[in-house]
Amino acid sequence: MRLDVGRGDDDLDRIPIPDGTPFVKVTRTINRPIQQTFDYIITVDLTHIFPPIGNVPGVASTSISKEWGKPGLERVNMSTDGSSTREKMLTVDPPPATARPASNGSTS
Repeated sequence: MRLDVGRGDDDLDRIPIPDGTPFVKVTRTINRPIQQTFDYIITVDLTHIFPPIGNVPGVASTSISKEWGKPGLERVNMSTDGSSTREKMLTVDPPPATARPASNGSTS
């Protein structure tokens, strides 16, 4: 499964981001079945993904973790510097049951 998150994705181009706002794009190739990968990513512990790096705070905790992944849920992520961010899950699009790995490891 190839997971792209960042500016340049069609869905993210619709989100207004002020000029000068830092933005990160992460691309990873994961050699696991797509459903297993989706199930892991949707409920991943954010403290493992966003540790503090230099002057950039990391995620210290989140108000919802394992239950995350249903449209309409909201959570608050506390940062290591004491600040917080609020997230709302708008939609969840799980991979289709018929997704098959392509020869290059992505899904078709």
